Amino acid sequence: MRSAARDGAAVTLSATMRRRAAANPTHPPVPALRSSSCSSTSAMAGPGNVVSLAAHRALVASQARLATAFGRVASGVRIDAASDDPAGLAVSDVMRAQIASFTQAARNASDGLSALQTAQGGLAAVGDDLARMAELATQASSDLLTSDQRQAIQTEFDALRGQIDQTAASTSFNGQNLLDGSLATNGLSVQVGTDSAPTSSIDVTIAGVPSSTLGGATPLSAASLGTASDARAALDAIGAAGASLAQDLAGIGAGMARLQAVGQSIAVSVENLSAASSRIRDTDLAQITADLIKEQIQNKAGIAVLAQGNKNSRYLLWLLA
Repeated sequence: MRSAARDGAAVTLSATMRRRAAANPTHPPVPALRSSSCSSTSAMAGPGNVVSLAAHRALVASQARLATAFGRVASGVRIDAASDDPAGLAVSDVMRAQIASFTQAARNASDGLSALQTAQGGLAAVGDDLARMAELATQASSDLLTSDQRQAIQTEFDALRGQIDQTAASTSFNGQNLLDGSLATNGLSVQVGTDSAPTSSIDVTIAGVPSSTLGGATPLSAASLGTASDARAALDAIGAAGASLAQDLAGIGAGMARLQAVGQSIAVSVENLSAASSRIRDTDLAQITADLIKEQIQNKAGIAVLAQGNKNSRYLLWLLA
């Protein structure tokens, strides 16, 4: 009974609306109402206009998602704020800190390699000087030289020894002396890790090449070519100096090989950490583009639904006027 009454009221309401529309041709035509209680109720919601409110709520949410998608496409970053992905942001920040530390460690390794190459160049120059000094000492070991000839040989010998001392004092990298003997005890330490573990640094010991420390029991600084016997003793001092020089070169070479290997290992770590951080933090352009198109469609649909809801409300207001 009640359903029949509602259907009859709907038919009467529809006829009344059509009569008023005919009497007022300036008003837009009013669609006929079907004799269905559900249809008449939903199309003619009460003063609260529930249809428009629901459409407006959905439209606001769609526009918010659309703005987020536009921002991620423009910035290339998926996590703009901590609220976007708190856990992902925390993990990404830790990775970014590790990347920065490893990057600096790689620069340290490169600087250490440059320092050792500088020391190697200085030792090579000293080796050339020692070779010439050994040649002069061998020449002076013969009794067939006159005093003037021996003096000339001694003058060149002294000049070469002075050059060795000058090389030892002047060979440095960024203000750090390398061959003056200051690195004989503690060595040159290069930080190549991200913590304080012993394996995070590489230490290279360089005995140095001052003439006062070369030569073993008889230092090179005391060698003389004044007599044939002195020249033979100088040969022993030069041989000991050469052995010490070879040890320094071996230590420097081993340190250079370690720094090169560590640099390559760090580069791999930085590459993989950067890729992992990017997967967490950066925008997946393929996915965000699909989401953007989806939100644009939903936004247009929401605007259309909201307009239709407001249109139905205007019909109701006209009817009640």
